[in-house]
Amino acid sequence: MKIKHITSSKFFFFTCLLLIVVLPVVSCTSYVVIAKPYPVKLRVGDGVKLIMRDGTVYSGRAVYLDQGSIVIRTPKQTKAKSPVEVARFGTTVAWKDVVQVKVSGTLDYQNKLISNEEIRVNHRSNHRRNMLTNIGLLGVSLSFLSGALLQDQIAPTHLTRSSTGHTKGRIAFWSTFILGSAATAILGYKVGQQMDRQVAITRIERSREQFDAKLRKIAEASQDSLLKNQNANPSEFKTDPAQVQ
Repeated sequence: MKIKHITSSKFFFFTCLLLIVVLPVVSCTSYVVIAKPYPVKLRVGDGVKLIMRDGTVYSGRAVYLDQGSIVIRTPKQTKAKSPVEVARFGTTVAWKDVVQVKVSGTLDYQNKLISNEEIRVNHRSNHRRNMLTNIGLLGVSLSFLSGALLQDQIAPTHLTRSSTGHTKGRIAFWSTFILGSAATAILGYKVGQQMDRQVAITRIERSREQFDAKLRKIAEASQDSLLKNQNANPSEFKTDPAQVQ
């Protein structure tokens, strides 16, 4: 019987399918363009992209901001090679030179910004760990079965006596098992992360709804109190025609 090579179409199809599923989930990041005033809508810790008038783009995490400028933390940079000394530097950008600000985050039901930093602060669930465990264990089982079937297809035990065939079969098995287990673990972690993110967004939206409801109640109570005062003492709220003229 002719032994199939490890680079069979089924092996590569399984590998590419896992990568197609996992890579887009791993690399997804969303940015929201915000309008002025910037200092009111941003908070320390937000990931931002600042587009300047000359076209320069500054990207990083905000470590300080006020009405006049913002300080962005830059990646680690080497100050000295011997001995090695690494430090982080801050880039100060004036608001008057900024034409557009993008913040990593999403929008709520009122199209208001919910930054990733605010989501991180409100994150209290454990979906990441649970989904990593559940989907990871399922992936380990499926990867083991797929690897075993692929190994048996490449080098059947009852037909092949060649050591080369068995080596190719083992490589196919371990490659499928390791790749599948790692890919499903990453997929489970990212699915749990999205679930945690959605729970945090829901919690933030509910908190904002309660705050808006309190403001409406306060405004209604103030309006009712003003109307009662007007009805009780109408003379105090009458306008003198002479004063108007």
